[in-house]
Order: sequence, then C-alpha cells, then structure tokens
Amino acid sequence: ADSSLLARVLRDQSAYIAGRIGRTPIPGAARPRRAVSLLRDEEEVRVKVLVDGKVQQKTEPLVLELLAGCPILGSKAAEALPDPSLLDDVENYVHCLDYARLRGTLEREGVLKVGLNGHAFELKRGEHLFLSYSEAAAVGGV
Repeated sequence: ADSSLLARVLRDQSAYIAGRIGRTPIPGAARPRRAVSLLRDEEEVRVKVLVDGKVQQKTEPLVLELLAGCPILGSKAAEALPDPSLLDDVENYVHCLDYARLRGTLEREGVLKVGLNGHAFELKRGEHLFLSYSEAAAVGGV
C-alpha cells in the first residue's frame, strides 16, 4: 500500500505527525517483527483522487498501531556478528531483554555485550542496535 495516496501523504508528513503526537510513525513494512502491539485500529479512510481530470472519491485502508518500546536491529547488525546466520537468534535475544534495563546498559556503556551459541560479540548503540525507530531512522540505520 506504499503506492497509495494516503501512504505517500503520511510518509511525506511524518515529521509533522511526529511533532504533533510525540511519536515517530513507522511504516508497516519497517515494523519490527517481534514488536508487541498495545493497541490496533483499522479504518477505511475516504480520499479524493484526480482520475482523467475528474475528482473521484475512493477508500484506502489505514492501520494505526501503538507498539511497546522495543529494540531495533539496524541494517548493519549482521556485520557485528561472527556468523550472519545468528541474526534471528540475536533478534530473539534482544527482544527478550527487559527494555528499561537494556536502555540503561546502552546509555551507560554504549554497547550490548552478547554471548550466544558459543560466540561473544558486541552490538553498538547507534550502529547495530537502536532503542527506537526514530533513533535508527535519524542515522539511516533502518
């Protein structure tokens, strides 16, 4: 639905929306797979489009979902791993951590030290691991 008029408007106006609601909108395709939904609302929204020089009304689906705070692995996360096949396991691991404790660790140390499946490695905040979508998007990490 990224090609829809509504999706384009929401994407183009995401900074304004974030300023108004205090949260950065996440496109559905970028939603973390293991994110926990706290509230979800689906509606059909009427929009007006120009077709062959005439204004027409149509409906498009709009899904609003409030997600619990969760870590986001960045696009460079696999580079930090000794074996790229660990990526799913790492994603499971970081999503099982207590979010407040993870935030504290990353704010204090800047890295999360991980021991998993006989491998030891570090995930750097702001490069491999982010605490929010807006943090990741600000540096092109998603």
